[in-house]
Amino acid sequence: MDDETYRKYVEEELRIAVKNPLPQPEWGFRTCSKAYYGMKTDIHPTYHPEATVVCACGTSYRLGAIKEKMEVEICANCHPFYTGKEKLIDTAGRVDKFKKRLLKAETSFKKKRVGKTRK
Repeated sequence: MDDETYRKYVEEELRIAVKNPLPQPEWGFRTCSKAYYGMKTDIHPTYHPEATVVCACGTSYRLGAIKEKMEVEICANCHPFYTGKEKLIDTAGRVDKFKKRLLKAETSFKKKRVGKTRK
């Protein structure tokens, strides 16, 4: 097929496609997006825009949630990371203990080794 014939063929196909567009298929595999049809009704939980969250420390917050009232054990007001009262682990003490045990093991191994002789 030469270029001119191919061009006419494509133009004719486009003309036919514009006059008779393909119908939109119903739900099928990779045919339509759900966003086009919107969300399903009666399956979503009720949203409470003024829900209350109460912490064990006594602080309460108002926010949007699907539960009307929630109780939590820890919040940003009493969490050690946010209050700056977090406990730091003494890693230097752990390293010192490890070095002492290692030194003790090496010396006991040398003592055992010195007592033995070769035959």
